[in-house]
Order: sequence, then C-alpha cells, then structure tokens
Amino acid sequence: MNNKIFSAIFVILILLLFSPLCRCVYAENYIVKFVDTFKPVMHGSSLQEINAKENLYIIYDTNDLKELSEYIDYIENDVTVELAEPEGHISATQAFEAENNDSLAWQLEMINSYFPWGLATYGNNVNVAVIDSGCNQHIDIKDNLAGGYNYILNTDDYSDNIGHGTHVSGIIAAEHNGFGIDGIAPKSKIYALKCFDNNYQTTVSMLIRAIYDAIDVYKCKVINLSWGLKADRQALHDAVKYAVNNGVIVIAAVGNDGNDTMYYPAAYEEVIGVGSIGREKERSSFSQTNSSVFVVAPGETFLSLSGDDGYEVKQGTSQAAPVVTGITALILSAKPGLNAGEYINLLKASVDDVGESGYDTSFGYGVVNAESMLKSVMGSYYTSPIMNGVVLIYNNTMAELHATGIWLKKEEKLYNVKIEDIFVPPKQSTVCKFEGENVKFLLWDLLKTMKPLTIMRKEG
Repeated sequence: MNNKIFSAIFVILILLLFSPLCRCVYAENYIVKFVDTFKPVMHGSSLQEINAKENLYIIYDTNDLKELSEYIDYIENDVTVELAEPEGHISATQAFEAENNDSLAWQLEMINSYFPWGLATYGNNVNVAVIDSGCNQHIDIKDNLAGGYNYILNTDDYSDNIGHGTHVSGIIAAEHNGFGIDGIAPKSKIYALKCFDNNYQTTVSMLIRAIYDAIDVYKCKVINLSWGLKADRQALHDAVKYAVNNGVIVIAAVGNDGNDTMYYPAAYEEVIGVGSIGREKERSSFSQTNSSVFVVAPGETFLSLSGDDGYEVKQGTSQAAPVVTGITALILSAKPGLNAGEYINLLKASVDDVGESGYDTSFGYGVVNAESMLKSVMGSYYTSPIMNGVVLIYNNTMAELHATGIWLKKEEKLYNVKIEDIFVPPKQSTVCKFEGENVKFLLWDLLKTMKPLTIMRKEG
C-alpha cells in the first residue's frame, strides 16, 4: 500500500470523527482521483463518477478507500460550500415602470456597455455556464435559457428556489425587450447548472462535476462562479485548469468579508477574480482586498431578476462577477477565436485604472470597460455578428471605406452568392442585409490587398 495515501486516509478518518464538519449532511464523502492507468469498477452505491475522463470519483465507503489505496493519485474529503452575501446586504423586491429603467442602470453606463450594443454586438450565441442555484423561467430571460442541470437531484429541473442564480443570470443575459432590465450580453445563451440547495449549500464534488460538464457537455466558453470557499482544493483547481486548458474563461467572485481572506476559485491564477465597486468607483466595503482581485466591476444596488417574474436589488461580489462575464460574452461574440490567456491579457490592458497607479489589491488592474475592450479587438474595420440576415459594418479609421461585401448561403450542394459594393464614411457604420437563414458574410478588399478586411461572420 502507498504509505502516503494510507496516511492521508487515516488523517481524513480522524478528522471526520472529531471535526464539526462531520455534522454536515455531505461530510462523509471523499473526492478521489485515481492514477491514469487504473479504471475503477463501478459497484453498488459506494463509487460515483464525477468525471470519468479525468478519473475523478466520489467514494462513500471507507473500506473502498483502503482496498483501492494503491491506485489513488490523491484524496480529499468532500466539504460543504455555502453562498454568502455581504453583511447587511440589500434584498428588496422592486416594482417600476420601463421608463424608469435608465435611472437604475448606472452600472451599465460605468462599464460602457452601450458602445458594443450600438455596434449590434450582444454576446450572440456565446454559451455561458452559471454554476449557482439554478435559474427560473423568468419572462425577461427565458428565451436565453439554453438548458441546464440539477446536480442535487440529478434531473433536468434547474429551477431556482433561492433566487441567487436567477439574479446573477439576469445581469448577464436578460433580454432587451422594452421592459424590465437590460442584460449585458442579451443574445448570449445561459446554461444554468444548479448546485446550491434551499439552504444555500452544495458540495465541492457537485461544483467540480458542473465545471467539467460546462465544457464537455454544454460547450460553454465562459463560466461564472459567484461563490467561493476558503480552503484550496486540488480537485477544484484541476477542474479550473481543465477549463482554461480547453480555452474556457473562468470568472469568480472574490468574496464578501471585506478583508484579505482568500477565496477559491477566485484565488487561482487561471481565474479572473472580480471585486466590487460602488457608483463613485470606490471599493465596496464588503469586497475583499488581496491578490485574488484581478479587476473590479459595479456590484452595489444591482437590480436584476427575482424568482417570480419580478425584480430584486442585491449587492455583492456575486453581482460584480457576472458583469465581467457579460462583457466577456460580448467580446467573444466580436472575436470568437480568443483563448483564456489572450482574453486575460486583453482585459488587463483595457481597464480604467482606479486607486493606486497600476495594480493594487483593492481594485486589481482597474474597472472593466466594454468599449475599450471592443475597440482593442475590432481593428480598422469591424463586422458585427449576423442577426436575422443583418450585419453591421463599422469603419474605425479616419478614411473612407470602399470594399466588397460577399454573402454566402448554402442551398443543398451549391452556394447562393450575393456581392455588393460597400461604402462607409470614417468612424461611421452601415448595415447590409441578406434574405435567408444560416448565411455567411465576408468584407473583402478587391481593389488593393486582395484579402479579407474582417473575419468571416456566420449566423447561428
């Protein structure tokens, strides 16, 4: 038997006998990663798969731990994680008319989300995983709910009993429909991966399983984690690294204690940790101050969706994180090929510096700015994602643009091609249309360089 693994098992058993953790409903489970050369045989209810590809399982029976110890890479007890809102947090149902919406949207003005919206960039078809308490079929977001899963009951019912996940999802993807609120990325697609129960609790193993599924099952490009735990967990870190290595951008809240305590996964170097600021760009009193703060975003008095087709004001780093997630969806719809590392560098270079010059542990690198980010990726000319056969072309130079627009629509084995002349004055935009679905568009310079001026756009 591997002495190191045997010692670890012994320590865990002692802790379970004498630690207050043993009184938690989830306390007697163990997260086990087996060595790559060993494939465990599923037997009875003592072994449950978290992610078979990564050889990660939950074991319920201590006898199995002893029996399989020589095949174990590492072992951790499966601990409880709780959602925590800041002391004295605001939680009040709001009734308001649509025309009052602008006065309640100072957060959107601060991050300059109106600029990408003005260029028909809405996070189009970017899959976003919200690993939280689920999401309800609220009238203001239901068309953007692409699916989800309930990891507590192992069902497809991801309805939200406590409202936290619904509120977070609304900040990201509430529709622009003339009433209610405006989500930052109103054409993104939310996958609500429900892990937190009615008591605001979950386990590390559920969260890990949801992270792997966000990538492998739901093909998400962004993961929002508006929660954290104080103890580092190797299995959680491995899941985060798996996401980033697959090009997925992971965004997490840094915590609401208002001190320098580190919370994971925000503290991992692969994760974009988000702190909170108020209307005057001052650090929120509840926001953490440590090296996990990569950027900050507005997180105070945030109006978003409640659980009953209503609206609710909440605040916390749980609300700041989805602001960054929404901006991320906007940028990925503008430039789909960005990987996690490229995106992090772009984010760092595009913020508005506040607090001390350069990086500091209260504000990170600064306040996120959707306009600056989009301008950094659009180049001289920009074509928006296609919606309903319409594409917007923006000339980001001080010279007139004369180019050729090429539309492609596949019909059976042939392409229907439409070619049109494009003229756009400096710093202005124009709109081109093509009848039909599932079309492609390319802006091409036929006169000078004989090459595309922008990336190929395709609908859907």
